Formats: sequence, C-alpha cells, structure tokens
Amino acid sequence: MNLRFEQPVWLWILLALVPLVVIGAAWFSAMSPARRLSAVITRLVLFALIAAMLAGAASVQKTDHLAIVALVDVSGSVRRYGTSLTAGSSEDALAHAGAINAAREYLRRATLRRGPDDLVGIVAFDGRAAAVAVPTRGALDDRDLDIRIADGTNIADAIRLGRALIPPDASGRLLLFSDGNQTAGDALAAAAEAAGPPGLLALGASVPIDVAPLRYRLDQEVILESVDAPPAATAGATVNVRVVLSATAPSHGTLQLLRENTAVDLNGDQPGTGRRVSLKPGTNVEVVELHLDAGRVHRFKAIYEPDVIAGPDGATRLSGDTTTENNRGETFTITPGTGSVLIADGSAMATTAGAGATLANALRASGIEVTVAAPEGIPADLLSLESFDVVVLQNVPAESIPPRVQDQLVAYVRDLGGGLIMTGGPESFGAGGWRGTPIEPILPVRLDLPDKMLTPEIAIVFVLDKLRIHGQASHGFGQNPAGNRQRLHRHGHPYARPARPRRRHHLQQRCRPALAAGPQLRSQKAHR
Repeated sequence: MNLRFEQPVWLWILLALVPLVVIGAAWFSAMSPARRLSAVITRLVLFALIAAMLAGAASVQKTDHLAIVALVDVSGSVRRYGTSLTAGSSEDALAHAGAINAAREYLRRATLRRGPDDLVGIVAFDGRAAAVAVPTRGALDDRDLDIRIADGTNIADAIRLGRALIPPDASGRLLLFSDGNQTAGDALAAAAEAAGPPGLLALGASVPIDVAPLRYRLDQEVILESVDAPPAATAGATVNVRVVLSATAPSHGTLQLLRENTAVDLNGDQPGTGRRVSLKPGTNVEVVELHLDAGRVHRFKAIYEPDVIAGPDGATRLSGDTTTENNRGETFTITPGTGSVLIADGSAMATTAGAGATLANALRASGIEVTVAAPEGIPADLLSLESFDVVVLQNVPAESIPPRVQDQLVAYVRDLGGGLIMTGGPESFGAGGWRGTPIEPILPVRLDLPDKMLTPEIAIVFVLDKLRIHGQASHGFGQNPAGNRQRLHRHGHPYARPARPRRRHHLQQRCRPALAAGPQLRSQKAHR
C-alpha cells in the first residue's frame, strides 16, 4: 500500500504527542498501570488519526489500466459548419465529410495503438449528453454518432457524464471533440471538478481533459442578429422597427415583417408584401416604419428569405446562405391602455348569462375592458399575459390550470407587476386544491388549517323549579307534595311523576328493632 498525504504540513501537529504522553501519565496516576497505559495509547491513536485526516491521507493503488472516454460534439453548429479537426501536428489533420466523421476516424486510428487492457468509451452531446458506448475493449467502428438529443451545446454535462463512466479500477482521461461554442452549462467549472484539488493531480486521482478542436467554415451564411423596436409607445404612434442582418458573403433575398402573425406590406405598390434587399458582407441594417394599431401588445417578427439560385454544378442552393433557421427574430412594443381584465371563469363556463357573469358585467358597466375565458384559455406566455392588468381566477380549481401556466402567473405577478385575484367558491382556495401549488405563496391568505383549533366557549344554564319556597306554596301549588306531583303530571311537567301511596307503617315497624338495638350497641362499644 502506497500512503500519500495531500497536505503534509498538518503532520507537524504530531509533535504534540510527546507532551500528551507526559500529561496523560500525570493525569491518570490514580489508575492502575495497565489501565493508565491503555488510556494514554487510545488518546494518542485518536490524535494521530485526526492529524492524518487533516493532512489528507490517501492510499494510492497503481494500475496499468487506462480508460479514455471521447466526448463528441454533435450539435447543430458542428453538423452544419464543421469540416475537419486538427489533433496534434499538421500531418494529423483529418479532412473528411464533416467534423463528426473526422472524429470517428480519429478514434479508429487511436484505438489501433491501445493496449490489451485499455478501455475506450464514447459520449455524444449537444444540448444534453448521452452515452453511446461505455468504456470497453471492443471495437467502436460500428457505433453511430449521428444522433440528435436536444438543441444547444452543453459541454459541462458531457464532462460530468464522461467522468462517471470511468471505472474505479482504471486511470481515466477525457478527450473532447468540440468547437467550444457552449450555449448552456459551465465547461470551465466542470473541468475544475474533474481536476479536483491540487493534491489529486500529484496522486494521479484527477481526470485530465484533452481537446481536439473542430474546424468549421462560415463562408456562405446570413444571420439575423436582432430585431429592435421601442419597448413602449403611445396608442396610435408610429415606431421604427430595426432589423440587423450579418452576412459572410453577398446575398440577395426578401425581408418579411409580420405583426401578430399577419404580413405587413413593405413593398408599397409592387407585388408581394416583402422588401427586396441585397446584403453585403458584414452588418446590414434595415429600418421599417410602422403605425401602431389598436391593442396593447404589438408583436413583430422579421424573416429573411434568401433567393434560391443555381450553383456552378447545376444544383440549387441559397444565395449567400446555408441554413434559414437563424434568419428570423422577434420583438414587441407595449401600448399603455385604460385597463384590461381577464376573468378565468370556472363557474359559468365562460358564458355571459351564467352565475359567474356578475363580476364581468359589473366591470363592463364601469367602463373596463373585460375578457372572459375558460380556465384552459389563460395564456401560457408572459407576453400574452402582459395584455391584461389583472387576472381573476373565479371559482377555478387548481387542476384546471397546468403547472406551467401557474408558473407563468407567478412570474406575471412578481416580475411584471401584474395583478392576480382569486375569488371564493366551492372550487376555489383550499377546496379547489390550490394548497401546495406555485400560486399559494403569492396569495394573501393561508390555505392550510391552523395547528390550534379555536372553539367557542359554551355556557350551560341549569334551571331548578322549586315547589316550596321558605315553607310556602308557589305557583298555585299547595304544601302537599303528593298533590303537587299529581298537578305537575297532569300539566305535563317533565320532572313530575305520579304520587304513590306511602307505606309509613311498614317502615316504622322495620326501623323499631334497629332503634331499640342502638343503645345496646353504643354501650358495648363503650365497654370495649
């Protein structure tokens, strides 16, 4: 076993063991010699273990097994523009039909020189990472790398997945094939995690990352960089929409502008609605002047459509462009209004004559613009919610609104300053299942029952009806108890029972022997 320390400076505290032995021998002098020795040794071992932990003691096991995991970038930018990769010197430059095929060819050449116990795995990634092959001794020529998982490029996820695939009994390395253009995650942070603390590199426990950069070519491409419009404008104003296009080569095409998905006529009296443009290499700016119609939110979408021309080989291609996916952009302008309310009605099924139409009719009578819709009709994006000043949930159960729409309502209130009202009803608040939803924290009421239930105090009054007060008859009753009970029973009194004849003489006869024996018993007790 090869024992190493990451921070050996902590081992200097072991010098304190000598005074500990002296102090322990004096402190435990009252113990027997064997017990004193065991107590001192136990404390010394515990102190040494703490020092070893602080120094980062590690057992290093040497291995001849090597596991390499290749991280291959298969994102959209590599597919479209990747041409080759350069690994090592210039004579190793690989130029094949695309960068992905170049990475596959590089792996094929590299595996020809590996040892019998060396392992090779593959991870393909774009917006997410997926394991194509776990580290194996077999050939990887038949593994397909042309896969699509998600949009974007996340190098950090690929690094973490590649580390997880390295077997614990092998020394690992990562080989990254990418253009380095990440759109999600933090590749530098993931690489720092793979390297670990500085001491792990000396111990051979870190995972090095080698990079094979991918080459790509952008000689025929047009990108719509931005669409700009004033964020706010008065009703009926005229605004300028600014479209910025970047081209790597001359391009000819048509610029289309849509407002609320309806084409805006930019061509005047000429046929068609688009504007003919000729782009030069570099940045090109087109400005469109528009008059705002009625409404609060005005959405604009700009689309550049390059001409389709014939190439030198007779095949058709786009004029100065390779793909049209990056030839569009959107913007919006908000016009302040007099107030607009969206009522999501769960009681009247969004009808104007139902039981839930009272609030909508009252608001309309006050001159407020009201839109009544079913709970399923609540907009799922913030820009559509921005069209309303207040959203009212009228007797709407939580199950009628998807979680994604609930999250948008929370952002609409917290981020955009919109209003949200929840009215009562049999399907609202706690009865509607809103407890535990994203909406609950922004409500001004609590939907859970309190821990301490409050119960009202109850006073019980007992009324006693006396038939005799200070020896006189009351309520017209005489002093005869039997007669009183008969009268009460005749009048339906609940505490009265029929009078029964008394058997006084029997009681007197039974009590006489006991009365006669009383003095004798007392005299006997006195003698005792």
